[in-house]
Amino acid sequence: MSARDYSKFMTEDGKLNTALLSPQIYGALLVAYRQDPAVIREVFDELWFLWDLQRREQQAGPNPDIAAIAQEIIDEMDEQDFRRVRAAFEQRLVGRFGEDPARFAAILDPVYDAHERDGWS
Repeated sequence: MSARDYSKFMTEDGKLNTALLSPQIYGALLVAYRQDPAVIREVFDELWFLWDLQRREQQAGPNPDIAAIAQEIIDEMDEQDFRRVRAAFEQRLVGRFGEDPARFAAILDPVYDAHERDGWS
């Protein structure tokens, strides 16, 4: 298989072009992105939930699953906070996609193949 040019999934300003993705693929990207502990900590810090995350991490003991703990906290949020957290993850995914698009290869490769076959539009 030849190397893939994941920049084809980006707009001119380097952001993820969500128009090239189905809602299911975009959702899968977002789920994968929300597994990154560094991103989780950044979002939770920005939105003032980091203390909750850190407290639960300490309670979980050694080698806690940060993504699972974050999801527990998100599941307890009211609708407004949930929307704020989701928007923060989405903004980072779209805005930073170009930093390492190949990290999403498992999700994007079938879409890439379809676009190569059908045309990038």
